[in-house]
Amino acid sequence: MATAVYSSMKVPELKDMLRARGIYISGKKTELIERLQLSDLSQCELKNQLKKFGLSQSGSVPDLVKRLQAHKNKTRETGSTLIDAVEIPQPQRSNPFKDPWPMMCRGCGQVVPNSEKMAHVDSCWFQDGQPNVYFMHAESRYWGGRFELLMAFPLGGSFKDIDMALRFTWMQCCNGHRSEMDIYSAQEIQNSLETGKQPKEVVMLNSRFIDGLQDLYPEKPMETPLQTYTEVGGRMFYAYDVFDETTIDIKTISLKCLKRPLYSPFDDFTRSKHILMRNELVEIPCFNCTSPCKFFGIPEMRWSEDDQVNNNNNGDDDDDDIKFFCSKPCGKSAGFRSPQLKPFLNSPRSGCCKYTGQNYF
Repeated sequence: MATAVYSSMKVPELKDMLRARGIYISGKKTELIERLQLSDLSQCELKNQLKKFGLSQSGSVPDLVKRLQAHKNKTRETGSTLIDAVEIPQPQRSNPFKDPWPMMCRGCGQVVPNSEKMAHVDSCWFQDGQPNVYFMHAESRYWGGRFELLMAFPLGGSFKDIDMALRFTWMQCCNGHRSEMDIYSAQEIQNSLETGKQPKEVVMLNSRFIDGLQDLYPEKPMETPLQTYTEVGGRMFYAYDVFDETTIDIKTISLKCLKRPLYSPFDDFTRSKHILMRNELVEIPCFNCTSPCKFFGIPEMRWSEDDQVNNNNNGDDDDDDIKFFCSKPCGKSAGFRSPQLKPFLNSPRSGCCKYTGQNYF
């Protein structure tokens, strides 16, 4: 609508139009008119203007209008114009889960590219000889599978060793959570790959196994020996906390002979002795600035100044991904409330329950 038409309208009429568009109504008449003019633009046009000046492009149309008008006011106060404003380079926002993350060896402390993890662990941890451990790979079912562990367990160990290694390294947030594990044979996995059918588990394990109830719940305790059901090429599906579940895929790669003990008296007490290598947490830039992220939020939880859920993303892919932030103020400026921002830690359990990365053993 033309500026002259807005100028001929009275303040209450301008406010009614702003209110109908979900835009805040405080300010002078000139500010109300400017706000209406900005809201006449499409969401794409608003984002292009914000991008030009290095401002965040997330949020609903009312959010974009408010952010752009605040920038205009600031440039007027400093005596500059929008044309004279200096363009601020945008932070790099490539998909952090596109490429595998590097791995850190617990044996020598070296960080190696993900593509070299198998060669490194083989030279650093194993030697020729009589096999004495199961060599396993664990990865998160979500987060792009980028949270990874390479693990080794004595042939005489039990499934509880796996449970405790995962709890110790990735899972434990508070006392009392149950864990479960479904075991699949190598043949079932191969059949599933060939036919596309869901594999049938060989056995189900439960950390809260109650003796005498096997007829009602066909499960076994985590203390079950590994040799009973573990075979090279077999898989395990691990789930921790049934109410706020974190799930892990585990594959038995091979039988190996260790050339160094799993446990060393010089190990940090916060490390599980069964972990050989663990992924390094990559540095993800903040959505609003270039600082390394410490928090993340889900776009569906974004909110506007009017405390309304934003459902107006028009299919914009930029609004469909997890957003990472260096601080809660940065997250709030992008439309997230403080409780909706979860700590991003080196664990697939980030954001679940009360997980803070603290070990409880």
